[in-house]
Amino acid sequence: MHTFRSCAFLICFSGSALAEAPPLPPALQHLANDSAMIAIWNHEARTVDTPDMADAAQRILFALSYHVAGCSGPDAVTIPIRVSTETVTRDGLGIVRERVSDSYERELKVRPEFADLARRTVGHYSDNVMNSRFVGVRDLISQDRCDGPRLRHLEEGLALAAGVALTPAAPIATDLGADWRGFVMDCVAATFPSIINSELNAARICNVAEAALVEIGNSDWYAAFRAEGLGAGSGLSPDEQARFNAAFDPIYADHGGPVHTRGEQFVREAGLF
Repeated sequence: MHTFRSCAFLICFSGSALAEAPPLPPALQHLANDSAMIAIWNHEARTVDTPDMADAAQRILFALSYHVAGCSGPDAVTIPIRVSTETVTRDGLGIVRERVSDSYERELKVRPEFADLARRTVGHYSDNVMNSRFVGVRDLISQDRCDGPRLRHLEEGLALAAGVALTPAAPIATDLGADWRGFVMDCVAATFPSIINSELNAARICNVAEAALVEIGNSDWYAAFRAEGLGAGSGLSPDEQARFNAAFDPIYADHGGPVHTRGEQFVREAGLF
């Protein structure tokens, strides 16, 4: 029997009406046996009605909120969270000698569409950055940035589980200086941790690089650094690198200048201190 097959935007259709999910990206390969995450990835989840699904949803939302790329967007809704902890001290026989309770405040920034889901699953919130679900989504953001089709596919799966529809992805501004914050976010996402193992340092350098590229006025270089991060510099010829450095170095050295001032404001807003 002949089976017609065509593919568009990562989702393939065969002779049946069922859509095949794209393969797991490398960042999520370690979750291949995680039923909740796979259901979300495969767009098979239609509700968040179990503790495991609620935990998976919260891990995804936390990664989107935590990552410096700011994937929750400019209209993000802030969900205040109070986290309670208890420290138990036992003696050598295992007998409890002291219990100390504490609490601290956290914030979860989510797309407006995910605000209700975040509130419904807030009991599963955790800021454990070693959790395998969080690590997978964080690394996917670092590899794809917020506009990547694979991250969008995961978000769409989460939206299906939450019973909401995502708004269309906004076009990315690449004109020189049109969106310096977006440039820095994308540059950091592509730079950390493969090139610079510090989001704070990556943000500061990407901020200076953006200003230098605006001064140079080369839109192709600007787009390349935004998409590829600081690794784009390796594609420049020696003469081009000298030209880039001639613009970059004076801005980098001007610690009290306006570029550094905006950069420090950015890292504070991103919570990188």
